[in-house]
Amino acid sequence: MGCHDIYCVICGITASGLDSYNNDIKYLTKIIKTGKFNLPSKSKKYIYRLSNKSQKITPELLLNYKKYINDVLKLRATFNWCSQLYLITHDKVIKDISTFDRDDWGGFTNMKAKKGYQTQFGSWIDVDDITSALICHKSCYNLLCKKLNYKLKINDIYNKLNEISLLSNYKENLNKYIGLQDFPWTKIIIDDKNFINFENIMALNKELKINYNNINFLTDPLKNSINAKRIIDIWKPIIRKNKKNIRPSPSESATLYKIGTIKKGNDGNLYIIYITKNKIKKWKRNI
Repeated sequence: MGCHDIYCVICGITASGLDSYNNDIKYLTKIIKTGKFNLPSKSKKYIYRLSNKSQKITPELLLNYKKYINDVLKLRATFNWCSQLYLITHDKVIKDISTFDRDDWGGFTNMKAKKGYQTQFGSWIDVDDITSALICHKSCYNLLCKKLNYKLKINDIYNKLNEISLLSNYKENLNKYIGLQDFPWTKIIIDDKNFINFENIMALNKELKINYNNINFLTDPLKNSINAKRIIDIWKPIIRKNKKNIRPSPSESATLYKIGTIKKGNDGNLYIIYITKNKIKKWKRNI
């Protein structure tokens, strides 16, 4: 399936660190040093493709692009919170995953304990050495604890997750950016609908400007009230509804697991999967 960024299930922002952000800055710096860029291809099918024809960057735009790099580099420390992550399993919160290996599709491995975790809902499988988990930012988890007195549980949102463990709505104008294969740092930072790549902007003779309204949504919610409000507005109705409609058995369908699998239910009791006379898997209290 190829590589795919991972996203915080709570806020919808990348949980893959700042690699893409840094790579964009390096790439733009490289173009500026040459003083020219390759023109975008006219192909409608391959919109990211560049032609062999080049064009010089005007002195005015060169100054703007240099200023943009300086300004966006000043924001780097603002985004460091995105790299501080928690893993949420069915029975615990793993608060230190700094030594875990990560694969290209949401998998984390604690090599010392020889234990694996899969954070992409579409890849959750019932295997002894792979545990289903959710990934979230440390700050987002603590925000829900602090403001809503709520600790994230897989069972609470199991039926609301898409294939890459995201909810359907993250408010404001962020939905168009969330869930992509690569988190679009630059596109969010400049919030320009014409942005496909830097060459596309240059071909249009456009300046690069930071949209500081969007920076709010890339900022630690424990330090930014605008982002905090967005996240709280998402989760308050989810938490309220769960309290009303929670079922005693585990939220996951019994059909996803082997007969005899035991899991903790929403009521705190243990449930085991059995098969009915009609050969349907169901949960029942493990007494």
